[in-house]
Amino acid sequence: MPTGPFLGEHAIVIGGSVSGILAARVLSDHFERVSVVERDFLNARPIGRKGTPQARHFHLLLAAGAAVVRDLFPELAADMPAAGAIPVDSAKDLRWFHFGVWKARVESGITLYLCNRMVLETAMRAELRRRANVEIVDDCDVVGLICEDQRITGIRCQRKGQEEGEAEALHADLVVDASGRGTRSPRWLADVGLPRVRESEVRVNVGYASRVYRMPRSFPSERLPLAVFPKPPESGRLGVMVSVDGGVLMVTLGGVCRDYPPTNNEGFVEFARSLPIDEFSILLNEAKPAPAIHGYQVPSNLRRHYDRMPGYPDGYLVVGDALCSFNPIYGQGMSAAALQVQAIQRALGRLRASGRSLRARGLGRRIQRQVARTLSLPWLLATAEDFRFAGVTGPRPFGLPIIQWYVSHILQLSATHPEIARRFVRVLNLLAGPTILFTPSIVFAVLWHTIRGRPNARLAMRGPLGEPPLPDLRPLADDEGEHLETGERPSA
Repeated sequence: MPTGPFLGEHAIVIGGSVSGILAARVLSDHFERVSVVERDFLNARPIGRKGTPQARHFHLLLAAGAAVVRDLFPELAADMPAAGAIPVDSAKDLRWFHFGVWKARVESGITLYLCNRMVLETAMRAELRRRANVEIVDDCDVVGLICEDQRITGIRCQRKGQEEGEAEALHADLVVDASGRGTRSPRWLADVGLPRVRESEVRVNVGYASRVYRMPRSFPSERLPLAVFPKPPESGRLGVMVSVDGGVLMVTLGGVCRDYPPTNNEGFVEFARSLPIDEFSILLNEAKPAPAIHGYQVPSNLRRHYDRMPGYPDGYLVVGDALCSFNPIYGQGMSAAALQVQAIQRALGRLRASGRSLRARGLGRRIQRQVARTLSLPWLLATAEDFRFAGVTGPRPFGLPIIQWYVSHILQLSATHPEIARRFVRVLNLLAGPTILFTPSIVFAVLWHTIRGRPNARLAMRGPLGEPPLPDLRPLADDEGEHLETGERPSA
């Protein structure tokens, strides 16, 4: 816990979702009071809301992000499953068919979490509310910023029910925008006379759809979770099956380049049949479905370069999807946001320890640059893979063909080479940079694999650990699926 005088009297966080909760938790250590201003009404129960349509789908909390969450909320760390986050070993517990091969199932010691987003977010928010110096103001829309002498000194906000033009001013020593993909920071900053922020956009046009099912009793639960990812350019379709609650299964299907899974029953099942692993079609034929299929679409990876913006104001920071949003199929969003907030935590800790003022000129840009540095790895991982698909457009990373060539061999070797599989999941969990995949022994393995050729079809399609085929599944009786969601009760 930091000691000494607070950095300021008041901090404001725009947005009450995961990145906003994490930011507010960090700021509560350094400011006398913190206000979280959220546009939506925030129910105490884990139910969906307009601002988080993606919450109806299961989420990943990668190991690096989970470490930040556990550090900031030790009360949740004691029982993550109760907070909607189920721990799994990144390699051993996940059956993962990717790039035409099954990943090796080896003990990695790297834990990621399969999350019910709404349950996790609600649990985190409940813990945040327990902090005496934090207030959460919901049903309140931020409509602009207050700027004085190149410094953001507050916000203008309008509570639900107020007449247009009745916006009130809230002043603060620091404002953090964590309002998500729908951020209005570019417009707000332009409105106070600042230049437009430069953006990098990689358009992938990904869409996915999720539905919950009651599993047949004879389905072997140890075969979950199951993930089937595409092998571009042959296919851009994917599927994930996760057990979410005592015999209830969530099935998520996805596609890139506008190959969206349908949200009607016939189309959803037909899309599942197109996947290279037949467990999806077998299970969907016998399991009891909930009525609702929830779809969600994301046009692009989008990164805003506030760290390079001329005249960037002090007193203002941007984090989470408001700063950089990714293709969601890689599950990086919450973890990337956590690492950004951790960068703010470290910067404020150093500032406070030094005794320097929060009002020092240029401090906002310096902290925003530190936040931006955390984006390099997840941005590279997402965009380099997305560019394997012919319909993806945008600025390409330097050396992309070489990167893709090397990674394609890493993906193949992760089926049969335990150490490569372990190192690969370390990178995916944002625990290490890709340099750990360039040791002499791994480079030699890649070159040898290039000479010898890729695994044959029999090896590629064999189940991990020599798993037998699925048993005959007993269909459920009609009344066994009655308590599944009706479309009003979100599930993940």
